[in-house]
Amino acid sequence: MRAETPPRRGRRDLLQGFTVWMLFLALVPSASAQPVIEVTEVPTASAAPTLAGLDPASAAGAAFAAGWEGYTDLRLTDAIAYWQEAVAQADDPQASRDLRAWLAEATRRVAQQNRDSVLQAVAVAHARRVLAEDACHSHAHLALADALNPQFFISSLASADSAWHHIQRAVGCDPDDGNAWVSAWVEAVRRGDTARADRALDELARVGFWTPPAMAFARWTLLNVPEGAVLLTNGDADTVPMRIAQAVEGLRPDVAVVNVPLLDVPEVARHVAATEGLPLPDTVEAFVARYDARGS
Repeated sequence: MRAETPPRRGRRDLLQGFTVWMLFLALVPSASAQPVIEVTEVPTASAAPTLAGLDPASAAGAAFAAGWEGYTDLRLTDAIAYWQEAVAQADDPQASRDLRAWLAEATRRVAQQNRDSVLQAVAVAHARRVLAEDACHSHAHLALADALNPQFFISSLASADSAWHHIQRAVGCDPDDGNAWVSAWVEAVRRGDTARADRALDELARVGFWTPPAMAFARWTLLNVPEGAVLLTNGDADTVPMRIAQAVEGLRPDVAVVNVPLLDVPEVARHVAATEGLPLPDTVEAFVARYDARGS
C-alpha cells in the first residue's frame, strides 16, 4: 500500500552494481549521529536460474550454465556462443523458448554496446521467434522492448511506442517479473505518466525485487542527507530502491533523487525539472533542444 505522504533477483540486478552518489560525500552529516540500520544478508554470486524442461545435467543445461557464468561476468559474447549451443541442443519446447529469450537479451546488450544495428535486428528476430510460439512470454516481450527502445538504439527498428507496448505485455504476462516493472517505471517516467510510474514502484515493493541490503542502503542514504538534498544517481540499482522508499514507504519525500543518465532523455529532463523544481543545466537544455525532434 502506498504511504500517505507527498526484485527474485533480476537480470538487471546482476549486472548493475551500486554507483557512488555524486553529491553524497559532500552532503552526508556525521554517521555517528544517525540511526544504524543493520544489514544481515551478504549478496553472493548467483547460480544459473532453473528453466522448465531443461535438465542441468544435459548438454543444453551445461551450455546454459556456462553462458550464465559469462553473462554475469559481463563476457556477453561468450554467453551468446554458449546460449546458441544450448538452443540448438534443447529438446524441450518450453526450455528452447526460454533459452532463446536469454539469447535475445544477451545479443541486444552486445548490439547496444557496439551500436550494431545488425545485431539489434538479430536480437529482435530471436525475441519475435519466441513470441510466435508463445504470445505471452514475458522475458521475450521485455527483450524485444529493449531491442526496440530508442533510448538504446537509433535505427529504423527503434520505436518508443512499440517498446512501451511490449513492456506492458511483459508485466501483464508475468506480474511478478521485477525486471519488467523496472522497465515500466523508467518508460512511465519518460512519458510523464505518474500513475503508471507509481504503480511500478508499488509492484516492485510487492514482489521484493530489490534485496534487503539494497533497500537498507537506500533507506540509510536517504536518512543521512540534509533536508532538501539532491542525490544524483547513475543506474537502476541506486535509483529505484530510493524511489520505492520514498513513494511506497513515505521516507524523505523532501529529497530529490535524480538519475543522471536519464537526463539524456528530453522528456525525463523536463519531468525532473517540473516535479523536483530543479533548473536544467545549460548542457541538458542544449541536449533537449537539439534532440527533442527525434521523439525518443
